[in-house]
Amino acid sequence: MQPKFSADEKVLCFHGPLLYEAKILKSKKEAGTYMYFVHYQGWNKNWDEWVTEPRMLKQVAENFEKQKKLLATHMAQTKANKQAKKVEKAKKVKGGSDSGSNSRASTPVSDRPAGRPPKRSLADDEVSTSSRDDDVSNPPSTPVTTKESSRK
Repeated sequence: MQPKFSADEKVLCFHGPLLYEAKILKSKKEAGTYMYFVHYQGWNKNWDEWVTEPRMLKQVAENFEKQKKLLATHMAQTKANKQAKKVEKAKKVKGGSDSGSNSRASTPVSDRPAGRPPKRSLADDEVSTSSRDDDVSNPPSTPVTTKESSRK
């Protein structure tokens, strides 16, 4: 069995559902099947890969037409899928909560006061009763003596 393709030949190669232009860099025969290492034209070499003959087509006008049809079909399907997801997402938003709003806040926005809330003051039950606080706020009334005043 002879290989259908040779090194340095330009081909069309399937990668997923689409056909891409590629160049055969090298080939090998593995378990009775020919495999080709291809470089996709215009793509980084990280995309180079080993492919089998069924994924490859000769570069002829008929196959270029097939490439264009596959691309058009793929683009139409992608667009239809995006539209379907958009419609599905819109349905979920409409039936999502009891209030019908998309807000996660517990208080409706229209009921909130504008601006920043006022500063919080200490309530009677939050006023500190520790003796340490009293020491700081009410210093002792005993006079302070110094060495000079005690010598007199």
